[in-house]
Amino acid sequence: MSKPSFDTLEKIKAQYPQVDLEWLVMGKGQPLKAATAYSLPAQPVPGASEPDIKLLGKPELTDKTSPQAALAECQKELTAWKEKAETYRQLAEDRQTIIELMKKAAR
Repeated sequence: MSKPSFDTLEKIKAQYPQVDLEWLVMGKGQPLKAATAYSLPAQPVPGASEPDIKLLGKPELTDKTSPQAALAECQKELTAWKEKAETYRQLAEDRQTIIELMKKAAR
């Protein structure tokens, strides 16, 4: 099986700029170049039962936040996660299409 040509990789990059080519070709790194909106601590916090997930760029909810405001914030987060899941689903589908095209080109 032959490797994709540089021209083929350029076409893939032009069509799917958000895809990390190193991930596509070598399987290393993350599939998307865009930074995630969420972060996890590098090391687990001693004594913590779950990781401390912090939403970047948004104010923390406090005890004084109304239930309606908290619900609205949760709904926004849920929408963002659904969009992210759809992006990854589409990326997986696109990757499979690319693999199939590369197999056909190698024949």
